[in-house]
This record gives sequence, structure tokens and C-alpha cells, in this order.
Amino acid sequence: MNIPRIVLIFCTASILLTSCFSKKAGNAEQIGTLISEKKDVVFEGENFDSVVRFVNQTGAVSEAAGIYRQNIAGAVSFRKCIFKDDVIAYISEGGKTYLSSFARQVNFDSCVFYGKVNFRGSTINGLVNFKNCVFLAEANFEEIQCMSGAWFAKSHFDGEVRFHNSYFNRRVNFMDVTFDSTTSFQSSFFNQEAQFSVTKYWQYADFSLCHFNQGVFYNYATFHKRALFNNSTFRERAEFLRTEFKHDLQMKECKFYGRVKFNDMSVQDGLHMENSVFFMDKPDFSSVKAKVNTDNARFYTGASVN
Repeated sequence: MNIPRIVLIFCTASILLTSCFSKKAGNAEQIGTLISEKKDVVFEGENFDSVVRFVNQTGAVSEAAGIYRQNIAGAVSFRKCIFKDDVIAYISEGGKTYLSSFARQVNFDSCVFYGKVNFRGSTINGLVNFKNCVFLAEANFEEIQCMSGAWFAKSHFDGEVRFHNSYFNRRVNFMDVTFDSTTSFQSSFFNQEAQFSVTKYWQYADFSLCHFNQGVFYNYATFHKRALFNNSTFRERAEFLRTEFKHDLQMKECKFYGRVKFNDMSVQDGLHMENSVFFMDKPDFSSVKAKVNTDNARFYTGASVN
């Protein structure tokens, strides 16, 4: 990551610190008490200096051999809070794994995370909201199950981001998000509309083996390094209007069941669509600024294929 963007990130965090947040000290231990009492966890404008834990070895119950799960009954809501240390909803140690289940919403609105954020394997039944947040370290959302909507719009991820094998049951919104480091959604399932328009990917981005059950949108997004979509399935429309790829775009062995729009898309090092299948007419490549390789690709006209 270059120096100007480092300055921008820390300026953004500084503005949130000085103008949007109070100086009230949050009590991380109080969160554990509220969870054990099955009460809502609600904080606004507070600074947490120590690790915030949603899961612990004593509160979790056995789910399978070596797997334990902490059940959080109340809603979780943090607004304009600062987390100086890690935020943990997943533990793996001593051959045992501890996961979290949230019965209601998980809301982090306009928060700053200085430490690692780990919600790996969490099940969240209510709305998931991480809008307008700044993540200054690694963020791990692998295998997360979001049963309601999930919103990450206008957030900034400075560290590596992992959403491998995640499940989004309702609409998901990553619009206008900036990813500064490696980003992976490999093998994720999007059951409803997925919005990735105006996103910026400064490093490698992996959307291979994904399943998009409804429309997916990458309009006006920018990929500065290689982008992978190989072996993904697009059940309805897929849009890449004026999307800019400054490296190569890999879409090999994909299945497109709906209409695909590549209007005014640019790919600096070539669009690779070898062995892909299009069940709803051949896309219009006339305005694509790239060398397009469709070797062994198959195109069907007006077909209805299950």
C-alpha cells in the first residue's frame, strides 16, 4: 500500500476519534456479563482498550466433537466506538474450536478497529451491519452465516479480509468499500442480491467458486491487481458496467444463467472466459476494452436450463 493511502486511512480514523466519538472508556468485561445475563449489548461513543470477547470456553456448549458454541441471546449494537484491541467471536486452541451464535442483530456502525476482528464460523440471525467502519488490521469472516441482510457499505479494510465459505441468506451490500489488502470471498454463497458497485480492490481479489443466486453488481468497481471469478455460478443477471481491471480478469469455467453486461468494461491484461457456459445469449463484448478469450466457451440462445 502506498504512502498517500496510509495517510488517508489514519486521517479518517483520526477524524472519527476527534470529532465523532466521546472519550468515555468502555468496559469489555461488562460485555461478558451482559451476554451471560442474556441482555442486549448496547454501547455508543465508547473506547475499548482491552480485548472484546463474545465467546469464552466456560460459556460455550458442546455442539460436536471438539466444537463448542456460545449463544448470544440479546441484540449487539456498537455505534461510533473505538476498539484498541481484538474483537473475538471465534477461538481455536488446544484442539478445540469455539464459535458464536447471535440470535438477534449484530450492529457495528461507524466504528474503528485497531486490532484483529474475528467472526469466523458465526451464525447471525438478525441484521449484520458494519457500515462506515475502519478495519486497521486483519478481518476474518470465514464461514459466517448471515441469515438476514448484511451491510458493509462505505467501510475501509486496511488488512487482509477473508470471507471464505460464507453464506449470505438475504441481500448483501459492499457498495463503496475499499479493500487495501488481499480479499477473498472464495466458495461463498449469495442467496439474494449482492452489491459490490464502486468498490476498490488494491490487491488480489478472489471470487472463485462463488454462487450468486440472484443479481450481482460490480458496476464502477476498480480492481488494481488480479481478479478471480473462476468456476463461479451466476443464476441471474451479472453486471460489470464500466468496471476497471488494471490486471487480468479470470472467469474460466463459469456458468451464466442470466444476462451478463460488460458495457464499457476495461481489462488491461485480458479477459479470460475459457470453457464458460452462457445460457441466456452471448454477451455483448463490443464496448469491452480488452482482449477477450472465449476458447471452448458455449453460448445458448434463450435457453431455460435448471
